[in-house]
Amino acid sequence: MDNSRIIFWDFENTLGFSTLRISGALLEVLNINENQHIVKKQEILNHLKGNLPWHHSNKPHLHLNQSNRWWEYVEGVFTYVFERLGFSAKAKIYAHEARKLYSSPVNYKLFTDSINVLENFKMRGWRQAIVSNHIPELPEIVDSLELGTYMEFVISSANIGYEKPNEMIYNSAKKMSGSPQEMWMIGDDVIADVIGAENAGINAILVHNYDMRARYHSDSLKDITNIIS
Repeated sequence: MDNSRIIFWDFENTLGFSTLRISGALLEVLNINENQHIVKKQEILNHLKGNLPWHHSNKPHLHLNQSNRWWEYVEGVFTYVFERLGFSAKAKIYAHEARKLYSSPVNYKLFTDSINVLENFKMRGWRQAIVSNHIPELPEIVDSLELGTYMEFVISSANIGYEKPNEMIYNSAKKMSGSPQEMWMIGDDVIADVIGAENAGINAILVHNYDMRARYHSDSLKDITNIIS
C-alpha cells in the first residue's frame, strides 16, 4: 500500500444508499401505524426542510457529537414533523420508530459496482476512507455492507460535529490520514463533495451526477478508474 495517496469516499448516493431515506422512514412509520393516513412524502420533506444538521453546514454541532445527543436532537425534529402532520399524541413514539427504521443496516444497499471499484483501488495500492454527512451508526452500516475491509476509517458528520462542505470535516480527514501527498474526494454532491474538498486542498470527482462546476465527473463508479491513475 502506498501511504502517500488516499481516496475519501462519500457514502450516501455514492457507494450506497438508504432504501427509505429519512422522509421515507417517517412515511413508513405512518404506513405501519396509521393505515388511513393521507400524508404524502412531499409534506414530510417540507417540514424537514432546514431542520436537520446537514442543512446548516456552516454551523458546527460539536455539542451533538455523541450518538445519544445527536439522536435526541434529530428525534426532536421528527417529533415536530409528526406533530405538524396531525399526530401529536404519538409524535414522540413515532419519532423513535423512525429513528430505528432509518438507522437499521438492513435498509441500506450498495450500488452494483461499488465493491469492484473499491477492490480495484485496493489492489492498486490506494488507501481508502469514508467521509460522509450521515448518522452516528454509519460505521456499523459500512461494516454490515462489508465495506470495512477497504476502509482505514469512517468519518460520519454526526460523530465529528461538522458537515461537508465545512472545511473542518476535511481537515479532520486529512489529519486522520496523515495528510498524504495525493488526496481525492469522490461524491455525488457538487457543493459538499467537490467544492468543499477543493477548498480544503483535496482533488475531487463528482459521480452519479453532472455539474459544470466540477472539474472531474463520472457517470458511474467504475469510470472513476479512468480518472485516478
